[in-house]
This record gives sequence, C-alpha cells and structure tokens, in this order.
Amino acid sequence: MKRLDYQLRTIFLTVALLVSVFLAAKFTNNYIHSWVYVGIVFMGGLFLLINRWTTKDKMNPNQGIRRLMISSMIRLFAVVIYLGISLYNFRPLELKNVLIYVFSFLLYLFFDIYEMRTKLRPDSEKSND
Repeated sequence: MKRLDYQLRTIFLTVALLVSVFLAAKFTNNYIHSWVYVGIVFMGGLFLLINRWTTKDKMNPNQGIRRLMISSMIRLFAVVIYLGISLYNFRPLELKNVLIYVFSFLLYLFFDIYEMRTKLRPDSEKSND
C-alpha cells in the first residue's frame, strides 16, 4: 500500500510540475524548450523505478542502506547525464531552461527524502524520555 501511495504522489507531482511549467510559460510568453518537459517526465519515471528497486523485497538493514546509497548515486548521475546531453544537443543555451530542470530535480529530491525519512532510522521515531 505504501508503494502505491508513493507512486500516486510521484505521478501527481510530475503532472503538477508539467502543468505549472506550461502555464508559467504561457502567462509570461517565454519559450520553454521541449527537453525540459521530457526531463520532468524522465525524472518522475526515474524516481518511480528507483523507489520500486529499493522497496521491492525485504532485506536486512545493511543491504537496505547500501541499496539506498547506490540508488542516490544512480539518480544523481542519470539526472546530470540527461542535463549534459540536453545542453549539448539543444542550442541555444538558456539559463531559464536549466533552472527549471534543476528546480524540478530539487522538488523531486525533497519529496523523496520526505517519503524515505522513516526508512533511514525507523527505530528513532519515538524517544524514551
């Protein structure tokens, strides 16, 4: 059930980001390159796949933490590689497109950290004071 909640929230975040970027571009009459929209969908799918990989089966705590660290590195490298390829292939370079992409990544990251906070230290939810 928690996995389904995470998936629905991630899909909702992806749609909300797409709609907000589209509406902001329309109201300000700025052109947002298509790679930004594809990048937002890419990040949503990447976060869904990585969450599925990190929560797919029961594992001991050491293996779980190792899997979380590996998934964080994979996520960061994939996002940076997508950004680099997009900046290399699509000209002219515009700072607003890069800022929208980076801000979207930060929103996904904060959302993911918020969802994972109890997995990192499940035994420290309540103190014995």
